[in-house]
Amino acid sequence: MTRPQVMGVLNVTPESFSDGGDFFVLYKARALQMEAEGTAIVDIGGESIRPGALPVAMDDEIGRAVWVIEALQSPLKVPISIDTRKPELVRAAIQAGAGYINDINVLRETGALELAAESALPVCLMHLRGEQRSIQADPRNKNVVDEVAATWQTLQMNVALQNIN
Repeated sequence: MTRPQVMGVLNVTPESFSDGGDFFVLYKARALQMEAEGTAIVDIGGESIRPGALPVAMDDEIGRAVWVIEALQSPLKVPISIDTRKPELVRAAIQAGAGYINDINVLRETGALELAAESALPVCLMHLRGEQRSIQADPRNKNVVDEVAATWQTLQMNVALQNIN
């Protein structure tokens, strides 16, 4: 990760905002197409975070994402990441072969920080102002650089506390 990389997003949700769910059946073809077009990482997500999307039960999200990760291990030459906020899904995805963690909730869920540290996998953290379900209520940032810096400071404090314990 010494230079910018393109992460291709493969949403395996019926209501996917990026592909309308069209690639749910054709996930392999879509992932291989992304790889051929230069994607460095294929990101698998089993829960929509579009405005107004309802939360997905853990078993449903695992059922959507894990088998796709397992199925893509052989044909893909690029790493696969898991796009989630749920540590339980991260653990299942790692066991299925995911090589990156894309945490949309900045490791704020109980156990997420510990799991990321335990796994020693690269982690992608998204800037999330507020809660996932309400981010579109007022999507404006007053100063995005300061907001991201504050998130990082909080995360660094949590990491430091984790190291003390």
